[in-house]
Amino acid sequence: MKLVGPPPDRCIDFIPGLPGLPAGVLPFPPIEFSEFFFELRLSMYDKVGAAAGVLVNTVYELEKDVMDGIDIPGPKACSVPVFAVGPCVEGAERLGSLACSLSSRGDSDEERQVLAWLDGKEECSVVYICFGTLACPTEEEAREICAALRACRVPYLWAGQRGTAQLKQIFSDMNSDYYNDDNGLVVEWAPQSEVLRHRAVGAFFTHCGWNSVMEATMAAKPMICFPFVLDQHMSCRLVVETWRTGLRLDRGHDLHPRLTSMLSQLMPRVGVGVGVGAGAGASGPESRPCYLCPVRARARELRRKLLDTMSSSWVSADNEEGEFLVGRPDLVANGFRAFLDNLVLSTPSILA
Repeated sequence: MKLVGPPPDRCIDFIPGLPGLPAGVLPFPPIEFSEFFFELRLSMYDKVGAAAGVLVNTVYELEKDVMDGIDIPGPKACSVPVFAVGPCVEGAERLGSLACSLSSRGDSDEERQVLAWLDGKEECSVVYICFGTLACPTEEEAREICAALRACRVPYLWAGQRGTAQLKQIFSDMNSDYYNDDNGLVVEWAPQSEVLRHRAVGAFFTHCGWNSVMEATMAAKPMICFPFVLDQHMSCRLVVETWRTGLRLDRGHDLHPRLTSMLSQLMPRVGVGVGVGAGAGASGPESRPCYLCPVRARARELRRKLLDTMSSSWVSADNEEGEFLVGRPDLVANGFRAFLDNLVLSTPSILA
């Protein structure tokens, strides 16, 4: 079965809560996985109809129009209540937000290696690169990214479960003294929430998976958005056009000069005069205060607004025990606490 979506430039303007959008940014399945994702979505939609409610890992203040659009009565209304209960971010209690902590600092040798490496770097000096567990740039794209890192002389932490061996080979083939353990670290896995909260990380180069976007937002880190498939394009649009806390880097040719320009905007230790193919120069990269970057300033302001909205007077969730005890004022106001109480009363087996 071959499924064909609408033309990428067609305006989709009938989804409640969303402005008119080109079809190319909507989460239609990629052609090579169309049938698989189509069947998966049908299964998800069937389950939603039978659910008592839907919990979404977002915050109302981040997506007001969408959350309000879901509640609009009429034939397009959602048949079950939908609650924004995010951000479900690992270690988030350390930020004063909903706690879904799954690990503590230094739980494994790999985690300790990554965090120790970051401890040795200056504030806002490192670009963290991670494209999730499935997405992987092409070899040509990886070479362009590596060239941009070298041109900017920016320390990098690159984590990826796919293509790590190929990436290390690319670094070796490029035969530059810049690619060494002092300037960069390539690992298969990194404790992402801890990394993003680290003072040394100045920007996040991401595929815009939703969990990654939420973690970066709660860590107040500006993003370079590099979406691949599905909802990543929508998430990128939200970050770049609505929140304005990131820059969009489209896939394709000439990544090197485009990424170099973006790193120069976001990273305080990249000098304005550092150009494509340039080295560090005799004086090295120029340093300037983090707060001078407007994208970074907006990221910090967005996190402040979220923390003010959510307050810090709630009980943490204990993920391992399966408990979800919420005392957040915003979740009381949106009816989620009452929904939980009624669910427990009407379904005693939920406590079994």
